[in-house]
Amino acid sequence: MDIYDPWANPEEVRHEYGISSYNKLPDTKYDAVILAMGHKTFESLTLEAIKKENSVVYDVKAVLPKELLDG
Repeated sequence: MDIYDPWANPEEVRHEYGISSYNKLPDTKYDAVILAMGHKTFESLTLEAIKKENSVVYDVKAVLPKELLDG
């Protein structure tokens, strides 16, 4: 599991929550992507660059255009 938040300070996240996070998107493809923040940065996110062919995308904040999502 990787947590990407370009606005969060990784040291503060580790101190407060005991988890690791990244300010730069890891060069990895994922089985599942959960978009849980509404940052403008995520509006331009290229899902094809980070998701595997048969992956699931869950957009909690409804940031992404509907045509990019299943269902």
